[in-house]
Amino acid sequence: MRILVVEDNRDILANLADYLSLKGYTVDCAQDG
Repeated sequence: MRILVVEDNRDILANLADYLSLKGYTVDCAQDG
């Protein structure tokens, strides 16, 4: 499953993307929307 994470805080974005990747998701990230 593919997930789009949009978060302007870089640390939160990176941590959330790492966590979701470890859970098996494909993660796309954006810092603004």
